[in-house]
Amino acid sequence: IKHKMKKLAVMKAVFAAALLCMAASRSHAEVIWVRYASATKVSLYGSYAYTQFNVNLGVWPVTAGHRVGVVSTTDGWRTVKWTDARWQCNLPNAYGSWDEQWNALENLAAPQAAQVWYAVYVDDQAGNRTWNNNNGWNFAAIVR
Repeated sequence: IKHKMKKLAVMKAVFAAALLCMAASRSHAEVIWVRYASATKVSLYGSYAYTQFNVNLGVWPVTAGHRVGVVSTTDGWRTVKWTDARWQCNLPNAYGSWDEQWNALENLAAPQAAQVWYAVYVDDQAGNRTWNNNNGWNFAAIVR
């Protein structure tokens, strides 16, 4: 019986170590933030044509395999638009490291919209998604 209990204790220790290693490997999550955003009404021949929605994003750390995007709405989340962002460049940051700069540009057919509500996300190389929705309040760009 002592041998079985000792074997069980060793198995528990190995399992706990494996869980700790898994947790440590996931403790380093991607970070995404909004650098700036704008929503501008565009007119053609004197009448409303569309709303151009532009979001510039920062992502850390700089690494291969990121997929970045924006999900937006102009009608209180009854309908949404998913927009992929495009990588622009890497920029030095204030901490002696580098950040990725991404940009998402979408033309929205929203003639009555006063603002665009949105949240942003980054997927890492393994497909793990990190959201930033302004701590649950979502971001807003006023249509001008």
